Amino acid sequence: MLNLYKIEGTENICEYDLNLSTYNSPNTWPTFQEDYEKFKSIIVNSVENKNSIVLLRIFDGELYFLEQQAVGNVQKRHISDFSKVNLKDFREGFLKADYDKTKKHCKILEY
Repeated sequence: MLNLYKIEGTENICEYDLNLSTYNSPNTWPTFQEDYEKFKSIIVNSVENKNSIVLLRIFDGELYFLEQQAVGNVQKRHISDFSKVNLKDFREGFLKADYDKTKKHCKILEY
């Protein structure tokens, strides 16, 4: 694992993660440390100012769901019949989050 992806005060002991190509390439997330510091400051400022915020973390399963693709456990965890859901509401809700790193990289949300 590159130092770029290490978080001060923590230790990743998972051999799988340590050897994963995504954590050993600076191209995976070149601004990780800057983004991490920004994220921490958003949380600290929110707590200090007693402001509520919405922080969102989304994984591939949710992205497949938004793309109406039954990949992996989407059908088990979300829905089996996409015609029964108005995905526009999910996309709009996602965009209301105060902070998420996924938005920047997610074309599905441009609908």
